[in-house]
Amino acid sequence: AKNRQAVIFTSLHEFTDIDLPNRRHIKTTMKTASNITLNIDIVMSIRKKTIAALLCGIMSAMTVHARDTYNFNPGWLLIIGDMTGAEKRAYDDSGWKKITLPHAFNEDEAYKVGIAEMTDTVAWYRKHFKVPSSAKGKKVFLEFEGVRQGADFYLNGHHIGLHENGVMAVGFDVTPYILFGKANVIAVR
Repeated sequence: AKNRQAVIFTSLHEFTDIDLPNRRHIKTTMKTASNITLNIDIVMSIRKKTIAALLCGIMSAMTVHARDTYNFNPGWLLIIGDMTGAEKRAYDDSGWKKITLPHAFNEDEAYKVGIAEMTDTVAWYRKHFKVPSSAKGKKVFLEFEGVRQGADFYLNGHHIGLHENGVMAVGFDVTPYILFGKANVIAVR
């Protein structure tokens, strides 16, 4: 088997589910490549030897598929309104509000006005980041825990996807659009 590696930007931990015969289930939680935590939830009883064999297999699989995971929550920019060209990498966002995710664009109104009076409009979120040159040749994924209602996602001006499922998690393989060792910009409308 080929040794594949990936870089994942996320604010959640990586979850890998393995379904076993007879509805048995083991869930592994991988925090980072160097700090692995196993959460085991066994639905039906499994013999101790089977558990030991499965754990050895899971651990060796995790070693082969090492990943670097980064917290992508801090360092975002926000503006309320539908800004033309905000998806472009060179767009001037120097006057935008600095925020940390999670952040609802209208959170300052919460509990101050009735729901009918709350702002309902388009908002743009942007983040500038670098992926080290040493990550070249690896797969790069961008994962969000959730986006309220719907969102269009752009990386360096390329539309990478649309998500219209409320606050469900969404992720993208952004490898083709990453500039390794250079400034990148993710924009979310």
